[in-house]
Amino acid sequence: MYLEFYKKISLFLIFFFPWPLFFDLGTGGVVLDKEIGLSQALIPVPLVFFLFVFLVLFNNLFFYKYKGSLFISLINNDLKYYFFVFSIFSFLWMILVGGVNLLKAIQIVIPLIILPFLVFLGGGFISGMAKTLIISSFIYVFFHNLYLINNYNIFLLDRFEYIYNWGGYRIYSGLVSYPGVIGLYTILSLFLYYREKSFFWVIVSYIAYFSFIFNLLLAARRVSILEQFSVFLILLFFSSFYMVLNKKIYLPYMKRTIFIVLGFLFLFPFYLNSPMLSRNKDLSKEGDIDSGRSEIFGEAIANFSNNPFDFLVGMDGKSGYHNYILDLVFNIGLIPLLLFILGLVLVLFSRKSENHKEGGKLWIDQIMVYSILVVCFIQAMINSAITQPYYILNFFILMIVIKFYESGY
Repeated sequence: MYLEFYKKISLFLIFFFPWPLFFDLGTGGVVLDKEIGLSQALIPVPLVFFLFVFLVLFNNLFFYKYKGSLFISLINNDLKYYFFVFSIFSFLWMILVGGVNLLKAIQIVIPLIILPFLVFLGGGFISGMAKTLIISSFIYVFFHNLYLINNYNIFLLDRFEYIYNWGGYRIYSGLVSYPGVIGLYTILSLFLYYREKSFFWVIVSYIAYFSFIFNLLLAARRVSILEQFSVFLILLFFSSFYMVLNKKIYLPYMKRTIFIVLGFLFLFPFYLNSPMLSRNKDLSKEGDIDSGRSEIFGEAIANFSNNPFDFLVGMDGKSGYHNYILDLVFNIGLIPLLLFILGLVLVLFSRKSENHKEGGKLWIDQIMVYSILVVCFIQAMINSAITQPYYILNFFILMIVIKFYESGY
């Protein structure tokens, strides 16, 4: 009885995960701003953070009450000890060897501490989460697109005009983490589009996917092109690999891929007049097609070459590289970073998903796991979205949904 009620409460809370609503712990109010420029929020925290903490706490309480029989844990019990030991090792390494300040060290270690506690309801609930998230994200993005179409010339849309929604109030961090999260939900929509048998969910996922793509074109965020191109390369390569390996052609997936291609062909005329292409042309004329990132990489390589010991063990201070991966190498060193990556690989590939028994559907699940990891890596290499709770918590929830998706909820 209590568990069924909790499932309904959980789905209600999960509905708001994709929404970019922020609260300011410094003032106690909602982060809203009608002025162009940065918000004056002191400690902006996304709504998803509070919802995530609530669910993780209660999921773990139920997990121990029911002895885990109805729940899925992202990490095996053996790996929980690994993460506990590695968290202590990483913290001491940064403080004693790398000279990283205490606050920075705590910020880096917190995700390692959270991972062992990522526990969610199973028994079909994961698919309910997926469908709730796709409906929620589609609703928000649909109304955002509608507002922009009604209030602006979308062919001449300015990037700052893009972030205004809900009566003209701006979306906090709307130029970085909000489009980044939409990029994550393109993966979920593709996943459901290929994974579901239900005609209703195939159509919903298809419409949602192109609504997200339309929004990203309005955002003129060029990394989105790289993300989507990478996803389709992964889809093409691994689907071909699995078909050759299994000596079987999956005609339903091939047919659905044709409709995706047709959707892009239909959207292509808008791209030719979109803010995305206009921004690309402007930056190309200025000779700054990569927004100065090649210079940043050159500076990082020179710095690490001149300080090989610090490159291996880390150093204190701010790197200024505008690149999360380079920032991690700068602060914690290459050796701890490689150990951390090894830990994540163990987590992601040691647990078998609940749908391994479904045979033909497994390959699309694996492809989308690879896709969301690649998209997250691209984010880490391009900007700081991955450091923000709004992005990283949506990444965690979508990784869980895709990895442990079940049919029949």
